[in-house]
Amino acid sequence: MLYSQKKERANLFFSALKIALPFIILIIFWIKFISNAEQSDIFLLTILTFFYVYYSAYLIYLSLKTTLLDPITNVFNRKKIYELISKNLNKDMKVVMFDIKNYSYITQTYGIENYEKIANKFIIKLNIFLEKNGYKNVVIGAYNFSYFLMIINEKDTILAHNLRIFEKKITNYGIENIEIKFEFSVLNLLNFNNLKSVINHLSYDLNNNKEENLIVYDENINVIIQSINNLKFNFKFQETKNNDKNLKDVVTIIPRLFVENYGMYSKNKISNLLNKYNYEINYDKNMIKALSDCINYDLDFDYIVEISVMSIRNLEFKNYIFELVNQKIINPKNIIFEFFEDNFYSEKNRFNEIINDYRKMGIRFCLSHFGGDNASYFYLKYLNIDFLIFDIEFLKNLNDKKYLVILENYINMAKSLDIKTIFKFIDKKESFDILINQNIDYLQGFYIKKPQMIENLK
Repeated sequence: MLYSQKKERANLFFSALKIALPFIILIIFWIKFISNAEQSDIFLLTILTFFYVYYSAYLIYLSLKTTLLDPITNVFNRKKIYELISKNLNKDMKVVMFDIKNYSYITQTYGIENYEKIANKFIIKLNIFLEKNGYKNVVIGAYNFSYFLMIINEKDTILAHNLRIFEKKITNYGIENIEIKFEFSVLNLLNFNNLKSVINHLSYDLNNNKEENLIVYDENINVIIQSINNLKFNFKFQETKNNDKNLKDVVTIIPRLFVENYGMYSKNKISNLLNKYNYEINYDKNMIKALSDCINYDLDFDYIVEISVMSIRNLEFKNYIFELVNQKIINPKNIIFEFFEDNFYSEKNRFNEIINDYRKMGIRFCLSHFGGDNASYFYLKYLNIDFLIFDIEFLKNLNDKKYLVILENYINMAKSLDIKTIFKFIDKKESFDILINQNIDYLQGFYIKKPQMIENLK
């Protein structure tokens, strides 16, 4: 049973006592005075009985109105969890905000009622996991539809480690055969005296994937580097659907780094750390080497792998890739480097020279997040690009006529430049039906094919 349910049950018990005790006293008075009481005494007892009935009804109404629980998950409601967090401000206590990241997909695919059942089972599984790991009576509360808050007394690194174990389990096994994407952020309340600041800080960290990484990794950077150097990479791939039978098949490579005691992590989750310790280029070099050990040299399809622009522009990385090509460890005719950059790189001519050096070897380039709030449009003008991946913003606005008109023009422009177009993250039939008629060259997403282990790539 959840700690919140225990507290709610205790509150209901005390409410029942408040009703029962006066009732017992009232019964005693009636028994004692009914036989020989005067008329005025009976009248007074009648009035007291009336007030008792009103008092009881009010207590029942109040107990129902002032419930501590969220009706869906039976954790504390937002008002109560806010109250409990406020009581622990400036104390060495940890508050965790966690999010079921794919709740929107679940509700759209399986319905709100099924999501509510899944959210309830998610909380139960989390509570069981915490109890098995020695955490008793953990305070958990609902923040909104997919976000939850938890108060716990534990060291940052140990707590983050345990939550990552749970994250790995819930990601691998899901709930009711439905995939669950779960992320969290941890904050120490010791230096906070304002509830609003706590919530804002947690929300920012969670949505930007920053603080949660630093909590785990800053104290364990050597373990991360060791995993990179030892090529502890795990790969999946995701197929695309060709909109033209004459096109060569393309798959996207999805790398993960295995970190001992912490599990699998995508590059996005540790990108800030890699930048901080100047290890992003080494990550890309070792990831490519590990990938070459998993993929045959002669393939009848192409594969896209994301590489940071820092690596692409780095001479040491370029020489490393050329060495792998010359030693026939990787086949440049099959590999496509995907990249994007938020801010425009001023030395555009030098950047294009570097791109052309790779392309002379046979390696092609894919510009992702095209049309988003980044430098992609400027790079299209100055760099020799082979593929475009449209920004997810277009997918979210397929029913907006303006977006469709812009998309159609981008597609026509790409075809005029002999650039192939790709749309990712298609998870609904409605989106697929719209895009299949837009002359997109390649379509990809859960609706088409889910990611598979690299061992299945043939």
